Amino acid sequence: VGNMFLFNDPKADYGRYSGFYLDPNNAGLICLIGYSLTFVMRKKISLLSKSYFLIIGLFTFSRTFIISWILINLLSIKLNIKNLKLLLIGFGFLSTLLVYNSFLPVKNQRLEQIGALINGGSSTKSSKIEKDSRWDTWSRYYPALMDKPIFGNGFNSFTGNGVAPPVGVHNTYLLLWGEGGILSALLFLFYTIWLFVKSSKIFMRQPHVLMILLGLSLFLLTNHNFMTANYSIFILLWIHIQVKENFNKEDFINLKVNKIKT
Repeated sequence: VGNMFLFNDPKADYGRYSGFYLDPNNAGLICLIGYSLTFVMRKKISLLSKSYFLIIGLFTFSRTFIISWILINLLSIKLNIKNLKLLLIGFGFLSTLLVYNSFLPVKNQRLEQIGALINGGSSTKSSKIEKDSRWDTWSRYYPALMDKPIFGNGFNSFTGNGVAPPVGVHNTYLLLWGEGGILSALLFLFYTIWLFVKSSKIFMRQPHVLMILLGLSLFLLTNHNFMTANYSIFILLWIHIQVKENFNKEDFINLKVNKIKT
């Protein structure tokens, strides 16, 4: 909202790095967390809250947000088949934005890219998608990654200040591998997989934990500030605490049940 009303000067090249959150992917992550938390809200405000976070998330024009949102909604169907309507509502909002963009005198480039992607990417916009894609950004760091795959290139070398062009790698997993070596990356992957396994076991009771973890994991594919911006680590530790607390409660309940049986 801030991006639209406060930084809409066509003469100034703010790009998508403007508005309250500065970075659309960070804004998208915030909306994904809020959207996930709505699944443990009261039903009276749940749908309204989902719509709010969806609309604001779509205004970031983040492809990562859209992909994460679709996967989260597919997960929600396991909770209740009626949640299928959330996908229909979301695609309705997105279609409205695309139609609205077609009538604007100055088209939003990201909306044009998303429209081309939905239509099969056959238009000239698809080339812009490829040019602006993370695949291209990651590939710049492959030579440095292969040069020192075991021990890495050192801290801060993959954030645009070290071994490659002054554009960060935009991938936390490649960042950990490229800076700390293969062992660092494998430890982080194993830890993330462990969190996925544990959070999936409590999904029916605490669905938001797995949903937020899914959103964060995909967000880390587009972000290289994991070691320097504490919010990602904070969210990850919060998920860890939720998982541990739920299993501790379950162990306590099982212990009481066993005592009653004996």
